[in-house]
Amino acid sequence: MKKLLFLLLFAYLRASSQNFDVNQFYKLSTSWLGESKVLDLVLVGDRYFLQMSDPSDKESQYWKLTNSGNGNYRISNRSLGDSKAIDVINDGVNTQLHVVNVGQYSGQFWKISPLENGFFRITNLWQGETKSLDIVNDGKNNKLQLANTGGYSGQLWKIVPVQLPVKLSSQDPVQLDVNPRGYIVDPGKTISSVVIYHDHQDVTNEWTKNNLCVKIIYSAQSGSEWKELATEAQCGTVQEGFLIKYHDFTWDNKVRYELKRIEVSINGDDACLIDKVVLLEKTEGEPVKEIQHWGLSGKRAWCLSTDPQDKNGGWKDIINSCNPTISFEVSTGKASVGE
Repeated sequence: MKKLLFLLLFAYLRASSQNFDVNQFYKLSTSWLGESKVLDLVLVGDRYFLQMSDPSDKESQYWKLTNSGNGNYRISNRSLGDSKAIDVINDGVNTQLHVVNVGQYSGQFWKISPLENGFFRITNLWQGETKSLDIVNDGKNNKLQLANTGGYSGQLWKIVPVQLPVKLSSQDPVQLDVNPRGYIVDPGKTISSVVIYHDHQDVTNEWTKNNLCVKIIYSAQSGSEWKELATEAQCGTVQEGFLIKYHDFTWDNKVRYELKRIEVSINGDDACLIDKVVLLEKTEGEPVKEIQHWGLSGKRAWCLSTDPQDKNGGWKDIINSCNPTISFEVSTGKASVGE
């Protein structure tokens, strides 16, 4: 009898607790869609939502599960960092999800309960265990929601640790997780957008009073030949915060273009740090698509300034140099500095 009681207690403890490594990233898939679809981010306007996507090495498909106590976890994404987490939209219906700034909100705390065959159920502290993370069965089957808990395969989640594409020392100022490929803008693809991140929580005054300017260098097809051209620069001031968006690089939809590189420059000596650049494609009626992204490992950053001595500022331990222009190559995923 004692042995039976011990085995029952062991089984209960195993089923009611689960430890996830805070230093590990995971991919999430469901029993319903299988491993051919994984949890991902989608940017709509200036807000981040969840969707199921084809598996890839995009960092938006890597999720961190951080124990927040009392059996709950905060779920954050590698591409956005620990400052943002999955939350329930407080709209009265309270079934839709988005990714927002971290706060002490019960909608950001998730219980991950082991089930049979290596699957998990994911519920929310705010909405309780009567609601589970589920996939909307609408034919497209790529949207997420909280739905009434039941024996549905869309509520059975597999959480698998993943090997990151590149392992880097936090001191190495080298490229992280790039997608080396060129990109052709076909007829009908009309808008390319650039998003620049500069979120350095351990550094002060990383934004600038100067203007940042962004332009896209591209090749236009004319018959069998391609001619290299450049968009007009879009410039704007940088407010305290973590991202800058540059929209409306609009293409003539009768011509094919090859996007070559993005050039980001500054017009003064008030230095600005950036740590990630994303190139997006917007087509009316379709989800926003990421074309390419560039980032640095650990807490490293690029410094933009017309004064090279700005490299000796309070951020000197996370940069190599300060330069007036940085080019981001679409085809290779590499960054280079210019005079």
